[in-house]
Amino acid sequence: MSNVFSLRIVACGTNYGEPPTHDVCYYLGHHEPWASRFGVAGRKSVINPYYDENLRPLTGRHPIIYDYIFADEEAQWRRQRIDTDLVRLFDSVRAGQPHRVLESVDADANLPMQEDDVYVIVTLCTGGKHRSQTFAVYISRKAQSLADDLGIELNIDLVFRDDGRE
Repeated sequence: MSNVFSLRIVACGTNYGEPPTHDVCYYLGHHEPWASRFGVAGRKSVINPYYDENLRPLTGRHPIIYDYIFADEEAQWRRQRIDTDLVRLFDSVRAGQPHRVLESVDADANLPMQEDDVYVIVTLCTGGKHRSQTFAVYISRKAQSLADDLGIELNIDLVFRDDGRE
């Protein structure tokens, strides 16, 4: 493994097929079978801006959507879980072993690290436009902050797979 830790964060929606191969996936909805598959069965969905006509045209990268989503109690709960997972991940990176350390209630951590030494985190919602993008942006910012604090050189590839679809 090189001295640079590579992280790919992919925001996508269940409406457009399976998530890409990943090391961990955060599902932000509550619909089955996705909720059971990604460990959030019985949890509420993160608030969906799609149902607000004024917010629908914006993406999860827009500050208004970002603030709207993170004002939601469920989003805050999931963000705390992600924070815990990211601290574990970066502690393991510092120790030279970034494998399968994400084991929170939200995380599907049953897959090994990708062969190309890129750690892949997927954020998954229904359409891939709002919630998954907001959480992907959050994860990228938090990951960069942790890497900076720990002196880890980080390469982030932020992908919005379903951007422009509707």
